Amino acid sequence: MQSQVTIVIPFLNREKFLPATLDSLLEQTEPLWECVLVDDGSSDNSRDICEHYSTLDNRFRYFKRTDSYKPGGNGARNMGADNAKSDWIIFLDSDDLLAKDCIEHRLSVINNERKDIDFTVNVTGTFNQKVHDNNIVWNSFNSSESKSGLIKRFITLDSPWGTEGLTWNKKYFHMISGWDENLPCFQDWNIHLRALKQAKHFILTKRVDHYYRRDVPNSIAATPSREKYNAGMVKAIHSTLYYGGWDLVEAFMLKRLLLVKMLKLQPTAENFRTYKEGPFALRLKSDLDKTKFSIKGIYGRLIYHFIAFKKGNKCRFPLR
Repeated sequence: MQSQVTIVIPFLNREKFLPATLDSLLEQTEPLWECVLVDDGSSDNSRDICEHYSTLDNRFRYFKRTDSYKPGGNGARNMGADNAKSDWIIFLDSDDLLAKDCIEHRLSVINNERKDIDFTVNVTGTFNQKVHDNNIVWNSFNSSESKSGLIKRFITLDSPWGTEGLTWNKKYFHMISGWDENLPCFQDWNIHLRALKQAKHFILTKRVDHYYRRDVPNSIAATPSREKYNAGMVKAIHSTLYYGGWDLVEAFMLKRLLLVKMLKLQPTAENFRTYKEGPFALRLKSDLDKTKFSIKGIYGRLIYHFIAFKKGNKCRFPLR
């Protein structure tokens, strides 16, 4: 029978964690699934593990990321989605786990609702070495929370859910252009905000049905290069802001967030102009200058002034 949901797992050198993740799929109470494994260029035994599981069960399909997709998790996820045979997609990291009834429950929610669902959301649990060794959840939400309220939570970095929490309608995922392959980090924040803004119908389920592994080595957020991570955050916020469609309050909040993160990157405006990632860091200021005498320009420049010239803030950028 045709699979009902595709689990996309991107990976790079994850031989230590992959078996447990794939075993959590084999233990599913719902049999109508497939798993697309996308190798981002592993040099360890990850490929051998995937090929073993593919031989063991033909619901596993192994791919090596092609040059049509940019290196990194985002390109691997997009390739996985493009090769999905099902109408619904779950993105699962290569070191995280699904509860045994995860797929069965998510499909029951989808099948009991209208057919035009854009995505569903579940609460993300966490674990250290094995499931249930802590009672910490990623975050939470009320099933009745409004779309605008959720957007504002994301903008204030109170992200209600993580990557594995969503079950995507494949058509909707492609409609919003999938993962942004130009972002080195903060990509889940970006895609979830874009998805929320355009969504017509989504379902929030306050049920923990998957588990995020904490303190995994090689996470970019855990590396000593916080400057690099902060630069990636600025790029993601900038990309999200100029994606468009935000109302006045949302745009105000995004610009404020962008400026706060920009001020953490470099000590001088001159360094901003020469920042190696390109002109994205100065685009906001340019826009403010061009709209100096408009309502948009006035409130935008007020944001800029209140943050850039906050008492005690050593980063000061002159507006001409």
